[in-house]
Amino acid sequence: MISLFRKFKRVSELWEIIRSPDPFVVQDMERIASVLHQVEKSPESERLVFPDVSAPDVSIVIPVHNQIEFTRKCLISIHKNTPAAYELIIIDDCSSDDTANWLASHENIRIITNERQSGFLVSCNRCLNQVRGRFIVFLNNDTLVTKNWLEPLRALMDDERVGAAGARLVYPDGILQEAGGIVWAEGSARNYGRGERSILPWYNYVRPVDYCSGAALMVRSDLFHALGGFDRQFEPAYYEDTDLCLSLWNAGYRVMYQPASLVIHYEGSTGQKSPVTGSKKYQLANKEKFFRKWQKTLGRDHILPSEMNEFLARNHRPGKKILVFDHHVPTPDRDSGSHRMSLILRSLVEMGHNVTFIEGSPTADSHYVDILQQAGIEVLSGRHALFSRRFLKRYGKFYDLVILSRLHVALKYIGQVKRYCPRAAILYDTVDLEHIRASRFAAIVHDNNLRNYADRMKKAELSLTSKVHSVITVSEVDRQILLEDSPCLLIQVVPDIYPLHPREFLYADCEDILFVGGFNHHPNTDAMSWFLHDIFPLIRVSLPGIRVLIIGENPPPEIQMYAANDVIFMGYVKDLRDYLRHCRIFIAPLRYGSGLKGKILQSMSVGLPLVTTTIGAEGAFLNDGDNALIADDAEGFAGKVVLLYQNQDLWQKISANSQDTVQKHFSCSSWKEELSRVIDEAVTNPADKRH
Repeated sequence: MISLFRKFKRVSELWEIIRSPDPFVVQDMERIASVLHQVEKSPESERLVFPDVSAPDVSIVIPVHNQIEFTRKCLISIHKNTPAAYELIIIDDCSSDDTANWLASHENIRIITNERQSGFLVSCNRCLNQVRGRFIVFLNNDTLVTKNWLEPLRALMDDERVGAAGARLVYPDGILQEAGGIVWAEGSARNYGRGERSILPWYNYVRPVDYCSGAALMVRSDLFHALGGFDRQFEPAYYEDTDLCLSLWNAGYRVMYQPASLVIHYEGSTGQKSPVTGSKKYQLANKEKFFRKWQKTLGRDHILPSEMNEFLARNHRPGKKILVFDHHVPTPDRDSGSHRMSLILRSLVEMGHNVTFIEGSPTADSHYVDILQQAGIEVLSGRHALFSRRFLKRYGKFYDLVILSRLHVALKYIGQVKRYCPRAAILYDTVDLEHIRASRFAAIVHDNNLRNYADRMKKAELSLTSKVHSVITVSEVDRQILLEDSPCLLIQVVPDIYPLHPREFLYADCEDILFVGGFNHHPNTDAMSWFLHDIFPLIRVSLPGIRVLIIGENPPPEIQMYAANDVIFMGYVKDLRDYLRHCRIFIAPLRYGSGLKGKILQSMSVGLPLVTTTIGAEGAFLNDGDNALIADDAEGFAGKVVLLYQNQDLWQKISANSQDTVQKHFSCSSWKEELSRVIDEAVTNPADKRH
């Protein structure tokens, strides 16, 4: 009956995810509706005052020829939705309507007037010696910029390796026009995603692309100047933006697609859409010029057009294609497992790999999804994760590596992965060992049902390991446990890491005891129940008035009942730095669990002295009295808290040695190299050597 209830509850939760409004759809439509409302409701007599900046960071350059109504709406949208310090430059390409008079009626617009009608390319090049900003944003006058459009483009430019960045272009109805561009080996170009729903996950993550459209393109001013602007052989327009982006790649810079920059484009309003008549007739001629110029590069670095090849060509990244499964989108500020997964995902992208993440238990937290997408990771979450099988059936054959994280996730997807990803190596990241955690808890509560569950989990885990290429554990302890039953397994240790922070406060500046841990994880609930019931009363006797601060979301009633003046529940805290700096002792009274404990490494990384148990210390290279104090009974634990709290010399010793331990075993210096070695070893081994 309980099992049926849980299944019903889960089905209900999934149904809520499907039927509830997609947060990304809502965000997009709100931004689109807002700017459409702004331009429609703005009175024609409104005088626009743009920033008067002597040294702007960004120069927005818009070439115009007639189409005064489009220009008016474009400038209103810029005025309403661009808070940054920028200069606005309009290149008037011999407009014959009232454009010149209208522009002159507004303030702080720099106007450059062509002597003869020259087209988009020459008009843009007129700004070569005119712009004052470090970055140029080229905009078509038939665009509308939405709220927060400029900042995401500018943020990508903080990476000196990025030469240009383009926006996500949509039609006024929200249908996608371009999510970056693909250049094919025979010289044609493709707007990726054209005509699709703009909010689909494969169109909403930052990634390097062959090119982005000049309709909304940010370029470094010095690079644009060094290249001599757009190549004039592509006059009057078409392929000049594609050529510029390939020139940037050729010079060693990246061209990035930024989906967070949402720009509406009334495509074709300033030129006829026919490729034979009107301005688009230049498209065919310029394609041939483009192919002749880049023929060698196209033949070496690009592939021929096809529907399936689009999946391969959408990222201008040379690395492997890696698919990662975990139980939900990482929430690194809430749990250590998410901290680990976030590190792995970001590191894979930094290594140059193309990473897709699929969550096993769909959620709808758009904030954490956005963090991954901005880091360059494709994310199938929420309702999109529910249809992961469809994604695997279509694209699984292209992946070089699949990482399955956590036992229940791995068991759920191993069959699909082996069926639909035939060429991929499979890594199983245990995170912690479920059967060890369950068996240890069973020993505490003397529960035969838990013992039976632990036995089943052990069999499941051992069966799973026989189906994968290799296994990753967080510690040598976990590795040895698995090797006892499967001595032939390929098991490698990839621990968690935490960056070191200098200890800013002295012993005398610190007070209070600190615990950090989410109470959705039962070992934390058991730990604090034991501490508050059995240990803290003993500490109160020796240290009257001392407080324990408990940080973690969802503490159950049986824990909250201990709340008092000296037992303070803080709930979820996003930024722990002040607490880690000002508390004198960190406690981790864990009686059961498995794997490396992130909370312990976090405290060690800031030099906050620790009192824990043997279970808590597992895998962290801790020695009692050297870099931590360790006790497994209530009296011993309380005594060591009191000792550490009162003994300044011991406190300083533990603080310094704990940071030395992190530096030696859990630092960033070698972690990425070790992960890279594990990845390379997996994908370079022939498939017939996998289990």
